[in-house]
Amino acid sequence: MLKQIISLLFGLLFAEPSFSAHEARVGLMRQGPAHPTSRLMAETRAAKTLDEPALKAAASAVDQRDQRGDPDNALAEDGVEEDARDASEGVEKAAEDKLSKSEARKQQECQMANAAMTAVGVTQNAALQAYVRRVGQRLLDVAEVGEETFSFDVLETPQIQAATNACGNIFISTGLMMHLNSESQLAAVLGHEIMHVLKAHDKRRKRRELLKGALGSATAMVLGGSSYSRNEINRSMRTATDLAFTQYDQNQEFEADNFGAEIMAKAGYSPESVVQVMAMFKALESVEFKQARAEGRSNALFRSFVTSHPPTPERYERAVIKARALNAENNDYRTGDEFLEQIDGVPYGLTRATGVLRGNRFYHARLGITLALPEGWRQKQVPSGVLFESASGDAAFELSTARLRKGLTPERLVNEGLGFKIIEGRDLTIDGMPAYIATASRAQTVFGERPIRLVVVFDQRRGLAFVGRGSGKFDLKKLADDGAFITIGFSLARMKKVDFEAAKPLQLKVVRAGPGTTMESLAAQSDLPNYPEDELRVINGLYPKGEPEPGQLIKIID
Repeated sequence: MLKQIISLLFGLLFAEPSFSAHEARVGLMRQGPAHPTSRLMAETRAAKTLDEPALKAAASAVDQRDQRGDPDNALAEDGVEEDARDASEGVEKAAEDKLSKSEARKQQECQMANAAMTAVGVTQNAALQAYVRRVGQRLLDVAEVGEETFSFDVLETPQIQAATNACGNIFISTGLMMHLNSESQLAAVLGHEIMHVLKAHDKRRKRRELLKGALGSATAMVLGGSSYSRNEINRSMRTATDLAFTQYDQNQEFEADNFGAEIMAKAGYSPESVVQVMAMFKALESVEFKQARAEGRSNALFRSFVTSHPPTPERYERAVIKARALNAENNDYRTGDEFLEQIDGVPYGLTRATGVLRGNRFYHARLGITLALPEGWRQKQVPSGVLFESASGDAAFELSTARLRKGLTPERLVNEGLGFKIIEGRDLTIDGMPAYIATASRAQTVFGERPIRLVVVFDQRRGLAFVGRGSGKFDLKKLADDGAFITIGFSLARMKKVDFEAAKPLQLKVVRAGPGTTMESLAAQSDLPNYPEDELRVINGLYPKGEPEPGQLIKIID
């Protein structure tokens, strides 16, 4: 039965949809009003964004089994086969219905895009937003604009991302923009995304997105096991299917590169910028692999823009050839632009709402707290709360808050309010605040259910409890990094007046290099917490060994 379901799903997944002449026609485009939201960041909330009826049909059998419960932690074979058969038939029918209703599908994706954008947020920098729209419009003006609408929005997020959807929205993140160095490079990114829409790449990708969740859920349903193991299976399947099915295929990337370069050249931008952007992605890839190897961890590019738009050697070589061909026809391109001026002052990394990490010290101005991290630890973006992880990624410390009630003590909060099964614990004070430190045998963590180190601190002035939970990826009974967790917890303190200046978010700033300016000297002055020289070289297009020329405008993080 497992093989039958997997065969069915993969058969649907890779079958080429047949479009009518009307559906296959590439629509022409004109600039339209900006849509308020986007599908970008769906990776960070995959379970929430995959809410289409077709996906629910495949997952329903798993959910129903979880609701019914199974005291013996065993699944009856007949029940599994029947549920699996129903789910597979539901997936097939849902997929067929979806593909026969292209307009309804488009509207649904628009709604999903709006919901996702609400969570991410368009930048409040009106000048930057208007600038990106002007550049996008210049490209549309030479792209045989027709009746379809198109919009451009800048998302304020550190993720390196650009995306488009069926609504004709194009999104680019501030995280990606700060890695670019000219208006031509910005045009290269926007032109690439425009051509994904003009060439109807989204339609060719539709079945893959439709069945991502179904594949993982159906496989977990057939495998069965305890409730805990089903959760683990769902998580791993979701990761695997995200990796396999979210990106455009290689031919679509070639096509978007090729035609994107053509409209760039028509709009007066040098197609050499396509090559420069790919070189930047290659540098990002090299840096991540180098750092991952040094830290003894797996690389973190598997869900990034670099993976969904891989700078393969063939893509790079084709871009070089295309740029040469276009330059042979015309080399009268724009020479000056305002790109660096426009991104000057853009927030770098996480914002005030999620706290600021300077060196190894974390500040959260809104909560009024600060703490110190062990060497190599970093902050990781999460939908809620604050998460820190070790250099290897094998240990994590989660920080959240809870409201205080009258008469509540840290120990009572842990035992009664949070419901942890405590192995050992004791009361103490941390920075003059009532606190409780304990270990719990089992709790839900970023790694699944694991033993945890608990550090709870009461800030009675603010009426808040700070709840810290340390866990290890490979911990079964003992906490391998318990010393680090205790150190982090004991370093928690109320911010003093001088700390609030340090709590201001980091910003990208554009400065002019002077005689003797080197990337090493800039890195030594930077507040970047990890690998500052690598980061500054990549964002300035100087990786691995380039140096700025005197008088050159360069980007720093301060």
